[in-house]
Amino acid sequence: MRAWAFLGMLFLQAAALHAGEPAPKFVVHEWGVMVRAATSEGTRLGAPSELLADLPGFALRHHQVYTPKEEFRGWNKPVLHFYGAPDKDVTVRVLTAEGFPLCYYPKPKLLEETFWSMGAGRTLAIGMEWTGTLRAAPPENLPQAAERHWWSVARKVPGLYVQTAEGSERFLFYEGTAQREPAVRGRVTALQLILSNTAETPAGPCVVILNDGKTRWGRVVEKLEAKGRAELDREALLKTPWDDERTLEACRKQWRELGMTEDEARAIVEIWKPDLLEHPGFLVCGAMPRAAFDAMFPLTITPAPDELARVGMVFDHLPGETERLSWLPELDQAMGAWYADFEHENFEARKAAADRFAALGDLAKPFLEARKDQGGIEARNLVKTLLAALEPAKVEPLPAHGIGGKPGLIQRVWKKEGQEALRLER
Repeated sequence: MRAWAFLGMLFLQAAALHAGEPAPKFVVHEWGVMVRAATSEGTRLGAPSELLADLPGFALRHHQVYTPKEEFRGWNKPVLHFYGAPDKDVTVRVLTAEGFPLCYYPKPKLLEETFWSMGAGRTLAIGMEWTGTLRAAPPENLPQAAERHWWSVARKVPGLYVQTAEGSERFLFYEGTAQREPAVRGRVTALQLILSNTAETPAGPCVVILNDGKTRWGRVVEKLEAKGRAELDREALLKTPWDDERTLEACRKQWRELGMTEDEARAIVEIWKPDLLEHPGFLVCGAMPRAAFDAMFPLTITPAPDELARVGMVFDHLPGETERLSWLPELDQAMGAWYADFEHENFEARKAAADRFAALGDLAKPFLEARKDQGGIEARNLVKTLLAALEPAKVEPLPAHGIGGKPGLIQRVWKKEGQEALRLER
């Protein structure tokens, strides 16, 4: 899997100003999503593979700090909404206290620090800073994104536009790495899914989704007490199928209860709809504690908001929990249909089948292992490639750095062949 990363978007939303009414509060809402998987150093939070490859061209042109060579990121499609009056000058600073920035839009001022190791200095970015003005009307230089692109979905959330010297958008976007374990953990036995909250504060609501390629089931755990746990019985859970709308509404309600507005919740769930509805296997959606969010990505906004809400959601597919397969009765049949396409004469069909196995992660390993010496050359090569990709990524730490007295960790990520996968040199 990948180390943790965060991408943030800052949404600026203004309440209508009416004669005689007081000025609206300056309110900030931030959200982010990350996926948990495994590295050589244990489970970490990472990102789905599609984000960076799926950025609009104008955003990729600003991706100038580090160039990931494989999907080793973390936070994905988060947003930071600002509510208040337009024509306000703001400065937003985000520090990557446990990692480093990866990409952003509009281009910020990079905050840098020099580290010394083995007698050699290396300057790395440790954060980002934007200075701009909030505008009610779309700026003339607003870049174009495809109508169905997730960027356009995020842009439709009603809000102010951010105008900076480097560009304008209805949000600020960034991605950065961090290293952190999730607070809500899941363990699967033959009869129970056990959710534990490792934090010192209560967690919830948590949404649990199971999908075997044919049927989807779900459950909402409204609250996990600090250091508490919940036990979900397999038989009871598999009696509760969820159709598309029930699944999406459970997730919208979760975001609303965690502090997002209705517009924000709908945009978030629309952006993540394919992962929520179509990803086979287990999915546990639980928020990180606010203190952990603040420690990973210290945020300073000037002028200070009257209210600040930050929600970091973990999408946990429970990697390594081998009993998951016994909970997914039709998954083997679904994998058999995908595997049949490994011999398809059409390249796109073969690729689509391989992508489904890749998205399934370690749940696919027993099925693939049993077929690594079967089929034609095309099928064997695909199985070999997929099995190699399932091995944990090797993570080698670089010297730690600290921000505001809190230690952090910059990591060098290596491909299995020993080649550098994430360049730290600018």
